Amino acid sequence: MLRSEGGGTWTSIAEVGGVRLTQNVFDGYATPAQVKSARLNAEVAEFTLAATIQNVLFEGISAYVDVLQQNQLAVLAWESERTIMRQLHLEDERVQRGAGIAVDVLQAKSRLQVAKERRVSFEGRLADATTRYIQIFEHPPELASMREPQPPTQLLPSDMAAAVQTARNENPVVDASLATMAIADERKRLARAGYYPQLDVIARANRQNDTDLVRGTRDDMSVVLSATWNLFDGFATTAGVQQAAAEYKAARENHHTVARKMEEKTRLAWQEWTTAQQRVALLRNAVDIASEVFEARRKLREAGRETVINVLDAENEVYNARIGLVDAQGNARVAQYRVLQSMGRLGPVELGLQAP
Repeated sequence: MLRSEGGGTWTSIAEVGGVRLTQNVFDGYATPAQVKSARLNAEVAEFTLAATIQNVLFEGISAYVDVLQQNQLAVLAWESERTIMRQLHLEDERVQRGAGIAVDVLQAKSRLQVAKERRVSFEGRLADATTRYIQIFEHPPELASMREPQPPTQLLPSDMAAAVQTARNENPVVDASLATMAIADERKRLARAGYYPQLDVIARANRQNDTDLVRGTRDDMSVVLSATWNLFDGFATTAGVQQAAAEYKAARENHHTVARKMEEKTRLAWQEWTTAQQRVALLRNAVDIASEVFEARRKLREAGRETVINVLDAENEVYNARIGLVDAQGNARVAQYRVLQSMGRLGPVELGLQAP
């Protein structure tokens, strides 16, 4: 900069520097709503992950138990078939010696065909169970090393009402829907933020040196409160508020539906478990009684006072009862895990797979 002054001249470079800081102090509660929504979204993700983990664990447990159950049923069917075949050969030898009845042999052959059909059916079910097992675990089941899983029965409540209440409080699916409803509520508050002004504190600090043809340094500082208020936005804020209110209502109804569905699932699982327990107790008695009847008829047959068909029928009753017992025991075990899952207590910690 050049300037005449008292017959002389001087040269200087103008220097201007400044700092501006802006801090929002009020935005119609939009920031708190966004912060809370972000936290709730994180909770939804955690609950969804927990529900997915429990679903995967239940599928794995169900496939594991199903393989064991179908294998036991197939083994029983094989035993029944071999027993009938052995008895058929014995009776056929008696007929050849003239001591047996040919009709009994024919009826025994009929019983054998039924036993074979049952064995084939159970083998098919075992193959299906093995396929499901491979899909989940990515390797075939090793039946020799597999053991019956023991559910954490200490986590099961004493009655159905307690199970339903636990499902309301602890099931991650219900928790996720509740958090989603809370997010929709925060969106209502965020939409209403457009009705309020925005207040900002603005601090400025400037330093000027040799500016405006004036030598020397000048410092300016200011702190002001700035207000910005959109008085009309074409009813966009009103429409946004109405949309947020509708979304909240939908989220609330969805939460109520999810809660009712989970209560229904818990009741059904509890009833399934109760029914399976009763079946197990009855079928154990049935096995004992059928075994006694079979032994009595077998002794009568050895004494020549009973027909082979009656003996085969008595033995078939034993196998029928044993097959029913194995089926009921497997169903009861799966039902226990289903109750735990519906209550939200089928996580890795509850199963002892992970430290709490």
